[in-house]
Amino acid sequence: MVSNPPYLAEGEWDSLPADVRNYEPPGALLAGADGLAVLRGLAAEAGRHLVSGGELWCEIGEKQGDAARRLPSPSLRFAGVFLDLAGRDRVACWRKDL
Repeated sequence: MVSNPPYLAEGEWDSLPADVRNYEPPGALLAGADGLAVLRGLAAEAGRHLVSGGELWCEIGEKQGDAARRLPSPSLRFAGVFLDLAGRDRVACWRKDL
């Protein structure tokens, strides 16, 4: 399962470039006070839809790797954070091992 969920904190909206703010609707980018609201739900529920060995891959913000690692997931094991070409956190992965 792959997702590019909203992952920006609400407080980051004003710091986005104008061409982003004028093009993207806030709901496509903002995910609550810490930017993890949607990711929290995905990590918690994805295991119900994955077969054994299935994985959840989600794009995350450049400073969200540690927070993603700590998200509770009842049936998934955190598998890692993968960096983009600039060396920033970019994708988090969870795996269903049951």
